[in-house]
Order: sequence, then structure tokens, then C-alpha cells
Amino acid sequence: MFKSISTSIYFLILSLFLLFQSPMYQQEDQNQLQGLSIADEVKSRGVDLDYGKIPLYFIQNEGQGAAQSLFYAKTSKYSLWLTRNSMVFDIEWNGVAQPAAGRDMSTLSFLGAEKSPEVFPLDMAEYQINYFIGSDESKWRARVPTSKAILYQKLYPNIDLKVYGTENQIEYDWIIKPGGDVSDIRFLFEGVKETRIDEEQNLNVITNFSEFKHLKPVCCQFIAGARVPVEGLFKKIDNSTYGIEVEEYNQDYELIIDPIILVYSTFLGGTSYDVPEAIAVDSQGAVYITGITYSANFPTMNPIVDEFISTYKMAFVTKINSEGSGLVYSTFLGGSDDDRSYDLAIDSAGAAYIVGKAASEDFPLMNPFQADNKGSDDVFITKISPDGSNLVFSSFLGGTGQEWGVGIAVDNKGAAYVTGATTSADFPIKKAFQKKYKGAESPTYPWDCFISKIHPQGNRLVYSSFLGGNGFDFAKKVAVNSKSEAIITGDTSSQNFPTKKAVQKNISGMSDVFICKIHKSGRRLRYSTYLGGSDYENSKGIAVDSHGVAYVTGDTASDDFPFMNNLQELMIKDNDEEENDIFVIKLSANGKKILYSSSLGGSNYESVKDIAIDSTGAAYITGVTYSEDFPTLNPYQKILKGESDAFISKLSPNGKRLLYSTYLGGSSYDRGTGIAIDAQGIIYEVGETYSKNFPKKNAYQKKKRGKDSGDLFITKMEVH
Repeated sequence: MFKSISTSIYFLILSLFLLFQSPMYQQEDQNQLQGLSIADEVKSRGVDLDYGKIPLYFIQNEGQGAAQSLFYAKTSKYSLWLTRNSMVFDIEWNGVAQPAAGRDMSTLSFLGAEKSPEVFPLDMAEYQINYFIGSDESKWRARVPTSKAILYQKLYPNIDLKVYGTENQIEYDWIIKPGGDVSDIRFLFEGVKETRIDEEQNLNVITNFSEFKHLKPVCCQFIAGARVPVEGLFKKIDNSTYGIEVEEYNQDYELIIDPIILVYSTFLGGTSYDVPEAIAVDSQGAVYITGITYSANFPTMNPIVDEFISTYKMAFVTKINSEGSGLVYSTFLGGSDDDRSYDLAIDSAGAAYIVGKAASEDFPLMNPFQADNKGSDDVFITKISPDGSNLVFSSFLGGTGQEWGVGIAVDNKGAAYVTGATTSADFPIKKAFQKKYKGAESPTYPWDCFISKIHPQGNRLVYSSFLGGNGFDFAKKVAVNSKSEAIITGDTSSQNFPTKKAVQKNISGMSDVFICKIHKSGRRLRYSTYLGGSDYENSKGIAVDSHGVAYVTGDTASDDFPFMNNLQELMIKDNDEEENDIFVIKLSANGKKILYSSSLGGSNYESVKDIAIDSTGAAYITGVTYSEDFPTLNPYQKILKGESDAFISKLSPNGKRLLYSTYLGGSSYDRGTGIAIDAQGIIYEVGETYSKNFPKKNAYQKKKRGKDSGDLFITKMEVH
């Protein structure tokens, strides 16, 4: 019944007390290994290192290593050597955990494989390594390239092998192409004490000082756009030799291993209405969520505010550990009136910065630069310590009118950038590029945008400015680049909205999106432009990549929206009166050029909520769709299951094609509200669900608690 197939194999190194060097394979001074600048580079960008999650960087052997190795990866914990027909796992004990120092080398050899397969790097890294060791210049090597993956092409007939991973997890995928026979794959373990398949069908390899676990193969095919799972198991051939066997599958299609893994998915909420607004992830994989709750029994852990004291609703902030198995902290945030949180950001230490609007005069404050709520609603800005034990600072921001704080970002120095809208002519202004409130010129909606920068100590404003014209102006989100320049997006109906170096100088419809970059001093605009068609647009999210390029997403009802390099060439019209599709725009760093402008949608209603960017420049968006024909590709969930589902879509860096797109939901109403991407490209999504059967895995809260209202869902998903 089982036939051979490919699979993705994870090596979980359970015991790691390793030295950095491997003298049997190579003599080198680790202080000369310029690849250590990888960690320095991450630190310089304000990211706290979690070494277990740093990707492997494979170094090409140009004579600086042992002759038999083609590539190798050296980490703080182990070395991995790749030859043409084997992988060598090299661990050296320092004598602390064991009675004496020693070596632990084991080999996985590919039996019956092509003797000289093509082996080459994939996903080249920006890092290069220099070796200047000893006085013999002929042995020096400069600018040795590195990559994040290695491909063995045609290791067996019509079978490839891809090797990649992180510091303490090695992963490799067998890729079986049409004509390939999985039974050809055989691998022999040498230099080990024991190998065995456990009750969960994982393959355990025990060496002298450590244990490697190869998780049960997960196999699938993609046929006509649908993911078709294929059952696979390890097969023992003799004492130390194994293969893979699979059930019957369609051999006209490639077999792909572990393309999508749902790591965890959980409910979170109380018995009343809970609304998630934003999500962030830190370098250790911990997830931070904020939003609004009506539930007095919303789950709390080590709370700063432990009681639901509002007569209406309160903000909440929750931190979930990297495994998704428990809360690090979860707290209410607010006073006795109506307080709402809309966005959060995380600094390199894991402190959370939250922004929202507060009606409570007794909102919890700490070292405030504005101690009084001056209007009907003021902005609040709150910083919570990494362990959630205390408020670092918390302050009001506003005038005698009304304010909404809806977007926040943090730069690498810990300064917070806050944006939203105000009706206050006396909103606090400092070093402003627009000092005058123009909202009073609007006949019906007297809103102006604001952008404010708060000092890292939280005790004062660095700058604060109005932004708007003679109509309705409402900023939605803010991002900050490596130069401490804020980039904001929102909606405007103003015909005289401030523009500079604009790709679209005039408003086109009843409302357009705007995108503005502010100089780091706050005193002037770098660029500012409209973007829209003859109907209306609604901005929803912004992200900025390492080059300062801005990505903006939102909804449009305009047939003539300025699309460019559009992956969906013709807008699909909704079958109801409210025609609406999603747009994603990529704008050059200087604001002078639209790099792409794409639409996405089905034949019914959908709305986007958030956007995130990975290190390659691929954009990820989430929101809600009612369309049975929403575009999908390699989906985790291929059909609409309820009245509406959340969606997750990944666009290529040039915006011309989908790389991944899936529904996510149960039999009722579901919507995605926030998305975040970690350094490994793992997706974290938060949303709202009314579905009791929403997909769950390794759930912290297994059951939906809101009887007639929504709970949060939090999902962690790997896409390969």
C-alpha cells in the first residue's frame, strides 16, 4: 500500500554543549571568522538575538576547509559539513557537561546516490567571510560567499535534496519529481550508538553525547491549485539504514515536503465580545497582541490592571510564549470609562508600546508628559516592560477636542512615533512642519491628522505636527525606517492636502489614500502623495523594508485605481452593490515611483486589515473575504468554510504573482485583523472568530468562550 516518497526532516538537537571549532575538519582562528558580523549586523538593526532562530549560513569551501567538504555551516553550537554524498554532524564537548572533553561526530550518508551530483547554493546571503590566518598569504581567503540553503540536484534520478535550517534545527526536504522513485532514497547513519523509530513514527538517532530527532515525514502534492496530503513514514531497512515509504500518489506531479505547517492555533477570550486590533512578534518568537474587550473574565496573567473596572470596554495587552502554550502576561489597560487600544509595537528588548484613545480620566499613568485628559477622548501612549510587570511610562496626548490614536512604531533607539486624527486646534505641537489646524475648514468632518514623536524616556515630545487640508483627514498607520523617518498612511478628502514630490498630485475621488514621509527632524516632509481613483479608497496598513521602501495596503472601489504590474489584471466586480477589492502598493524610497500597485479579490466582498514584509521584500496581507473564488495558491485551507473567512496572502517582491494564499476559518464568521512575520518568514496572525470549529493546534485555549460574540484567534504558520 505504501510506495516511496519525499519528506521534510527536522533535526531537533536536544542536548547542545558544543564548541564553535571543529579541528578534525579545519584549523581556523574563530576570532578571524568575519561571519560573526552576522550577529553584529542583527544587533545593529536593533534586534535582540535569539541564536536558536538565526538561519544557518552555509559557507562555500574555497580551500579553507577540509578537501572533502563542499559547504559547511558553523554556529555557536555545532558544525554541519556537506560532502557530495553525506552530511556530517560535528559536536565538540567542552568538558563541562561531561566528565571530559570529547568529540561527537556522526554521518548521514546517501546510499546508492549519484556519485557526483550537482551541489550549489540557494538564497545567497549578503554576508561574506574573510579568512586571514597565519603568515602564508596563499592560504588566505577573502569574500567567501554564504547562502541560506544548499541544493543537491538529482542526488537520485529525478530526486533533489534541499538543506537549510537554523542554529539548533536542521531541516532538509526531499523533492520527488515525476519519474522519481522514493524507494531509491536510502540513508545510513554512521558513528552513532543507536537508531530507532518511536511510537509517534519519529526517527531517533542517539550519538555519544547527544540525540537527534527526525520528525515523521509530512508529504503532499499540489494538483490544480489544491493541496493533496500524502501519508508517509520512515522505513527501517537494517540496523542503521533507513528509507521513506509513502502511500499511492499521483506520479505525474511533484511531491513537495512540509510546504505548510500549522505550528499552533488557539482561541483567546472571555464570555463577552473581544476584538483584536494588532499583533507583533519579537526575536524569540513571543507574540504580543492588543485590542478591546468587553469581557470581565478575559484571560489575565501577571496583570498590571487586574480588574475590569470600565462601564463599557477596556483595552488589553497580551504576550504569548514562543510555543503558544502559555501567557507570559495578559493585562487590562484602562480606567472606568471607554478606553480602546488600536496598535502596538515592540522594541529590541521586548518592551511593548501601545496606542489608543482614552475617555477615562483615571487611565493608568506613569511618568506622563501630559497628565490630564483634556478633551472627550485623548490619545494614550503606554510602554510596558518586557516581563509585563510594570508600566515604564504612560501618558495622555491631546487637546480640548477629540483624538484617536491608531498607529504606533518604534525606532532602533526606542523613540515612539504615534499617528491618528484630532479635532483639537490646541493639540500639542512642537517643531512642526504644519503648525495650523485646518480641520475647522471641513464643513462636516473636522479631522486633521497628527504625527508625534515621543522621546525614548517617554517624558517629552521630540516633535509633533498637524497634517491635513480643508476636508476629512485621518491617519491610519505609521512605520519608521532605519534613518528614523516616519512614513504614515491614511485617508483624505482634502483637495489641498499637503503634497511634495507626489506621484499623484491631485485628489481623484471622494477620498484617496495618502502616503507621507517625514524628515527625521519633524520639520519638513520628504515626500507626500495622493493615491486613488475616481471612487473611494480606504487605507489599512503600512510596512517599510530595510531599504526604506514603503508598502501600503487598503480597499478600493475605483475602477480606475492606478494599478501597475498588477497580479490581478482585471478587477473582479462584487456581486453586491458595495464593490470593493484590495490593493497593495510598493512605493520607492524617495517616493518618486510606484514600483507596483496590485489588486486582489474575488467576486464578493473582501477587506484587508494589515500588511507585513519579510527580508526578501515579499508582502503578506490579511483580512476578511466573503468570496468563494478568492485567489488561493498552495492553500492550507482551500475553500470558504463559513459566511466569511480570514485570508493570508503572500505577494512576490515585484508584486506580479502570488507566492501563497489561503483561507483560514470555520463554519461561522472569521476575519484576520493583524499579521506579523519573524526573521525566518514564519507567519503570525491574529483575528476574530465566531466559529467554534476554527482550526486549532497545540491550543492554549481550546474552546471558544464567547457564546454569541467573537473570540480572538492567534495562529502561527510556517510556509515553505
